[in-house]
Amino acid sequence: MALALWLLPQAAAPASGRWVVSVASSLEPALREAAAVWPDAGATGQPLLNAAASGLLLQQIRRGAPADLLLAASPLEIDRLVDDGLADRGSRRAIASNRLVAVAGCDGPTARRLDDLPGAAIDRIAVANVRTAPLGRYTRQALEAAGLWERLEDRLIFAESARQALDYVARGEAPLGIVYRTDARLLADRLCVAFELPPELHDPVVYEGVVLRDATRPAEARAFLDWLTTDGGRAVLARHGFLPPP
Repeated sequence: MALALWLLPQAAAPASGRWVVSVASSLEPALREAAAVWPDAGATGQPLLNAAASGLLLQQIRRGAPADLLLAASPLEIDRLVDDGLADRGSRRAIASNRLVAVAGCDGPTARRLDDLPGAAIDRIAVANVRTAPLGRYTRQALEAAGLWERLEDRLIFAESARQALDYVARGEAPLGIVYRTDARLLADRLCVAFELPPELHDPVVYEGVVLRDATRPAEARAFLDWLTTDGGRAVLARHGFLPPP
């Protein structure tokens, strides 16, 4: 984690004229398309995307990494930046929501609901790190609410981001993983959704954005964030499987 925090801010350093959107890894494919079709892109230039787990992005920004806009996979990271005085409270917007699902190889072990996991022949379950990724927090909340966290804890393999948890299952390092529904769509030709986690067991998965205090292009960052809440922006997010914000 320390190496990631040291390297990623430098990777995010913008080229001349570019501005930076730090974006949760699960949102990156949709943001890549959104940045390309954003109506103002021709006049202002497309932003440079810096993708990582939301918790890592928060730490980067606190350490002075260049960023104009943060798009996080939970409101908690936005709360912390606003409370620290590092973000423009008035620019804050909710842009999308998501669901949690369990994925496995299509011919892999059978588990059709959360309560099946303790008795299923599944020795490893890929989940996101609670400290670095909102997905990890949502997953822990759901497992604790179902009374399964302690029963399954010795089977859990922790990934640093939602995308890495998906990769663990795709590479066969874990026969099952808990990921976002949108991430499962990325490998629908290789992995199948075994079941959806009941959304009432965890906090709503809400993606929020905020313009940062030290933004070099605050007008562009705010215009882009506002556009993501319009019909055009939400159409892009919907094509990637995201749901409207609550």
